[in-house]
Amino acid sequence: MVVHSYGYSPDSSGTDITRAEGESELGLFASNLELVLDHRDEILRISEYFFCSPGFAWCSWPYLGGDGPLPLGYLLAGWRDGWLREACPVCGAAVYITCFGGSPLSGSNRWTGICSRCRGIESRRGASPDSFRERLLAVVDLRRRFPLELSEWQEYDGYEFCWGGSGLRPARKRRLVRRRTAEPVSLKVLLEELSRGNLRESRAPGVCLLRSEAVLKFSPEHKRSPLGNRESGGPS
Repeated sequence: MVVHSYGYSPDSSGTDITRAEGESELGLFASNLELVLDHRDEILRISEYFFCSPGFAWCSWPYLGGDGPLPLGYLLAGWRDGWLREACPVCGAAVYITCFGGSPLSGSNRWTGICSRCRGIESRRGASPDSFRERLLAVVDLRRRFPLELSEWQEYDGYEFCWGGSGLRPARKRRLVRRRTAEPVSLKVLLEELSRGNLRESRAPGVCLLRSEAVLKFSPEHKRSPLGNRESGGPS
């Protein structure tokens, strides 16, 4: 077993969004921040909006699962509850954090966010290891309660090798099946629909209490599921 000593990176995540595109989206988002905040409650209630995952929104840490893209619903919850806010080093107003990362061992960390007053993009080294660990645990809890993807083991009829006869015999087998809980919209579509007031039908993100995600990151042959659960597990 190999334990990975690195965290999530948008440049190596396999998504179609590059870091440069994520930074461009961040500028667009910053210019529409007030629009998003005004519709916070609607975004939290509508799953297609809740799971909108801009390229600039992510978290990263080594050793433990749970890092990765941050859906807009996670950001809004963190801004509302305070664990994704810092003081702006320029004007002192609240900065809404959009991405962060660090080490669960040392607590050293960095964050990037948008100032609520001057709308500047700020990126700083985090001052408090405790605040980073609070953010890590909060994100893990949100992924557990509001996952974009669920996985479960399904049984099916198949065949297995045997020494006699044709070399095969009927057997009950298992496969891991993944399904999405929502089809998120892009940031561009979200902003267009919010600005027009043409909101989608309210459908709250599904709540599923899964087992803890605090598992080690394994090498590809021991790959963890996107929810951070062990592959041998499933929904509780």
